[in-house]
Amino acid sequence: IEVRRDRERLLVGFASQPALPLYPAASGEFFARAINLRLRFAGADPARPSELTVINGARTDLFRRTD
Repeated sequence: IEVRRDRERLLVGFASQPALPLYPAASGEFFARAINLRLRFAGADPARPSELTVINGARTDLFRRTD
């Protein structure tokens, strides 16, 4: 998973698929319009979250920052 900023928007990319734009839903939470996808960022520093929860339909995965 790659989440990156492109000017004033966030994009999320999975493996070899094209990146999808993300839209704000709530503080630290974003969604994609193209598919049933929500991302939640968490951690002590909002500018550098330590966790990412990906909700794709009925599946939920938690990822922790490794850098």
